[in-house]
Amino acid sequence: EYPFTSEYTVGEPSATISNVDMNVVYRGIDNNFSVSVPGVSADKVTVTCEGGKITKSGKGYVVRPERDGTIKINVAAEMNGKKVAMGSQEYRVKYLPDPKAFLQYVDQNGMPRTIQDGRLGRRFLKDDKTTLIASYGEDELLKANFKITSFSMVTVVGSADSQGGKLSAAQIRLLDRLEGNDYITFKNIRAVGPDGKTRNLGLIQVQL
Repeated sequence: EYPFTSEYTVGEPSATISNVDMNVVYRGIDNNFSVSVPGVSADKVTVTCEGGKITKSGKGYVVRPERDGTIKINVAAEMNGKKVAMGSQEYRVKYLPDPKAFLQYVDQNGMPRTIQDGRLGRRFLKDDKTTLIASYGEDELLKANFKITSFSMVTVVGSADSQGGKLSAAQIRLLDRLEGNDYITFKNIRAVGPDGKTRNLGLIQVQL
């Protein structure tokens, strides 16, 4: 979970609107909110979102923005048979931050590993389970799925492209022509996230 929580108390009587994960909302993922009105039961509280969709999820709400700029969360409560506005809060809408590119392989013990820079044996590179991935790493603050759409592999004997996350047949053939200690650079790595934005990621370099 993201360590920051933003809370706003607006008006009298008031609603407390708390974005559980962060102080902005991101496109393409679930943004978790907690909404409460002191002294009013949850079944009497109505929450709406201008510029996005909001759905009830357990004791909280999930917000998915549908526009750039800002969205607005509005809270109302039923009091004495009338619906009364309890408050509102605007949140900035942002695209997801760029992830990092990693080469993911399975080690000799069957455990998945990732590498950005270091040594890796030819047999691991040629393994069908080896693939390029894009993520925020082990210490990720956000959880989002990214898909590698293409990349280039550059070696001392030539270069070849792949339209996806796995090494192409042409790239595998290049690996067979390399010698020990040769360097392999993965570049022009492109990935698309759940927000629909395609981004160019940094290099990966390994040595046989």
